[in-house]
Amino acid sequence: MDAREFFLERHRNLHTAVFGQILERVPQEQFRVRPHPELNSLAWVLWHVARCEDVSVNRVVADRPQVVHEGGWDPTLLAKPTDEVCDIAFPIE
Repeated sequence: MDAREFFLERHRNLHTAVFGQILERVPQEQFRVRPHPELNSLAWVLWHVARCEDVSVNRVVADRPQVVHEGGWDPTLLAKPTDEVCDIAFPIE
């Protein structure tokens, strides 16, 4: 097993264990709820993790465009992705 295979296996295990359990155990009606005004929802946290992965793997490691840009997700999400942080600025309603 080379370094790439090792990383991919560990990454897959992490996603399956952590994200799978969250998605299975948290009721949909609670998924987007902010438990406190200063805390983010689980949906936001998972989005944040995915964006950090997109930035770090595609921009830093592979020197490729981020999936969110290349896949045309920008207008679909009604968001303004940034390269400076692993975040997206969503309009506040």
